[in-house]
Amino acid sequence: MRNAGEDLNVRTAIIAPTDDERLARKMKNDHQAPLLSKAQRVLLLRMSGMGEGESWACSGSQKNFGPNGAPNPLFWGCPHAITSNVSRPCEVATDGSLQLKDVWGFTEWKRVKFDEARLAKQLKVKAQMRGLGVDSSEMQAAVEAAVINMKSLRQTRRHRSPINKGNGLTRFVFAQDLSNGRPDAPSSSRIREFLKKIAAGDRSDEVLGELGSMALCTDTLVSYIETYQVNPELRKIQESAREKATKQLEVEW
Repeated sequence: MRNAGEDLNVRTAIIAPTDDERLARKMKNDHQAPLLSKAQRVLLLRMSGMGEGESWACSGSQKNFGPNGAPNPLFWGCPHAITSNVSRPCEVATDGSLQLKDVWGFTEWKRVKFDEARLAKQLKVKAQMRGLGVDSSEMQAAVEAAVINMKSLRQTRRHRSPINKGNGLTRFVFAQDLSNGRPDAPSSSRIREFLKKIAAGDRSDEVLGELGSMALCTDTLVSYIETYQVNPELRKIQESAREKATKQLEVEW
């Protein structure tokens, strides 16, 4: 959000956890993995205070987001989006390259057009709104940094359609430096392994300590696992997805 461009006035980020059905299909080959409901996962995010005041965990369906994670403009009343490869690789970007792959339904990626004088005014207004006293030298340094950042951004626009009038923009924010790889981030696969150990009765300090170093609201998460019951409907979806994948593999062979 902070690197998406000073020409924007970004208020909050929307966190959209995976839908229950999609999670079940994803875990088709791991029946021991606890399938926590979206309601539980949203509550963990909200209890954690992560990005408090700057983010909101959405309990609605991912159907409210279109292809490539772009927001459904009819639902949100906002056709624009910001995306990035900061936290993990993404399909449109190759690490270390400023070249982006084309996305179906969107125009070619282009540099963001901006006016440097207008950008400087926007920075000054933002500083005043935050109650910051910024002298000329500090403001000049801030403008120079903002200009450098703006030149690194790329932007695409939705193609026109009966639903989309062609005004939906998606801006891409590149990770700053991936020369030494990505910073260590919690692995969902590793977290699941510890959850399976807890579900099997292992409450050792080592397991709880490792989980606490990676997961949000560990006590609540552990209580979810202790009282976890398999959702039969999600289990059916999981088994169906596994059978479908097996048949597809047989066809390919």
